[in-house]
Amino acid sequence: MPKKTQQLKPDTVLKNYWNDNGQFADLFNAVLFHGEQVIFLCHKT
Repeated sequence: MPKKTQQLKPDTVLKNYWNDNGQFADLFNAVLFHGEQVIFLCHKT
């Protein structure tokens, strides 16, 4: 009998994607600023 695999819901995938600030910055820099790096990541230590 084949095992059932749990499908990821689109909401879960998007939530995981937007959780990464680097991906947010890359996407918005590409779309809004034609690839110019305007949004930077600040790493607080």
